[in-house]
Amino acid sequence: MKKGIALVLGGNGLIGREVALRMAQDYQVTSLDISPQSSTNIPYKKTDITDPATLELIVSLKPDVIVNCINIATIFSGSPAQNYSKLIAFYLELYKTLKQLDPPIQYIQIGTTGSGGLGLDIPFTHGERLENLPIINKAAFAGIGTSMLTLLSRSFGDKDVRVCEIKPGLAIFDSEMHSSSAEGWHTVTLRGGESGNYTYNELALLTRFMGFSTAQRIAEKVLSVIRKKDGEKLPLSYDVINALNQTIITQDKEDAAIRDSLLERMEEASRGESIIATGNLGPPSLTRDLILGSIVIKNNCQDESEFKKVFAESESCKQTLAYISSINENLGVYLKTECNYQNYLEQMKQYGNHRFIHVWELVAERLKPAIQSQS
Repeated sequence: MKKGIALVLGGNGLIGREVALRMAQDYQVTSLDISPQSSTNIPYKKTDITDPATLELIVSLKPDVIVNCINIATIFSGSPAQNYSKLIAFYLELYKTLKQLDPPIQYIQIGTTGSGGLGLDIPFTHGERLENLPIINKAAFAGIGTSMLTLLSRSFGDKDVRVCEIKPGLAIFDSEMHSSSAEGWHTVTLRGGESGNYTYNELALLTRFMGFSTAQRIAEKVLSVIRKKDGEKLPLSYDVINALNQTIITQDKEDAAIRDSLLERMEEASRGESIIATGNLGPPSLTRDLILGSIVIKNNCQDESEFKKVFAESESCKQTLAYISSINENLGVYLKTECNYQNYLEQMKQYGNHRFIHVWELVAERLKPAIQSQS
């Protein structure tokens, strides 16, 4: 039976190594990591996951499963002000990458709470100064990552693209201690990945307040999520993104009824001449299309002079431009320039033969390709 293809990002790290070893039973695994290869037989490619070229490499490898074991929050939270935009860019590039892969595809992120499950009063800093708030910044960036992954999980419509996050809220260490004597000292430590090696006293103090687990046990939970079958409930308890999507409030029948009633009343009250848009919905091109769409629906202008005459005589267009200019001068200037014959013709060529009743229907039709390309 042909094995699937799996990529483990950060496959040489504490958790990544264990994930790669376990996945090798069911998949052809390749480890991508910037750090030196660990002592395993897993194929390895040295690369920086934050480099856009790495995402191109991922596409070329055509994986069925991607497990990202790199602590993204830690990487970017060191300089929060400078790295916020870089974190967002990483997830946008990840979205583009997943779009290029053939479904079915699974992306599993090993996330973090940033604080090992503790609250704002956490007294530990992994060696940094407490006043620099390293753990708090890490927790904040971890939250941004979860939000971005939730958006990502909603970006593919009915395509079989599954986005998961497993978020340990405890201290994670190796399952075997390391003992050595050299340079006149004797060390007995337990490896904690990016957190470094801890002595008995450090580990005992940390776990007095914080939960403990091993990389091996976390890897088992990752595999349980990857292997989840429809109808199996247990792995869902480890998938933060699924849990969020299950608990996010969405529109129900009562919401829909209220919306339909409001739209009906607004439509009735808007009959006659009233403003077409406030400009608050944005972007500016959307407001432009709503204004021009009102001409497309009612008129089939034969040339530029006729368009200018119709546009100038439209009370709704005049009111809309005047209203928007009074509250947003820059948008008003943009609209006066962009509401021209060329842009009107573009809409006519695409939608002049449609029988739209409302302007919003025409603009919705224009938005469809962009939304569908994301889903």
